[in-house]
Amino acid sequence: MDNTNEFLERCNRLMQGQHPTDILRRARERISDSDKWTVMAPARNAQGQWRKPHEPDACRWDIQGAIAIECNPHGILPPFFMQLLDTMVSVYGCDSVGTFNDAYSHEMVLQIMEEAAKICEDMEL
Repeated sequence: MDNTNEFLERCNRLMQGQHPTDILRRARERISDSDKWTVMAPARNAQGQWRKPHEPDACRWDIQGAIAIECNPHGILPPFFMQLLDTMVSVYGCDSVGTFNDAYSHEMVLQIMEEAAKICEDMEL
């Protein structure tokens, strides 16, 4: 039980006390324009170069990068989101949300983000 509580506390710190639904919806809004979404990298700059989500010149993000930057200024993705989304995309035959982001359409990425936000709505932190 102690390990579970420690895990949840670390996740909460990474989310800076924000509710997962709010984070997911802001991340979805961040990449709602397909010009702000990318594949094969957590983020890219205007020249298409690979970037970390929190780098100042990042202007396009994949699903994980968008969630990470909405969680905290360091762009660290809490394990909670990886576990939730990896489980959700497994029904599409993907082993990870990163694979899903790279293999499916922008529309499908936005849809899975909204579905995840709905799942999290009733969660208490």
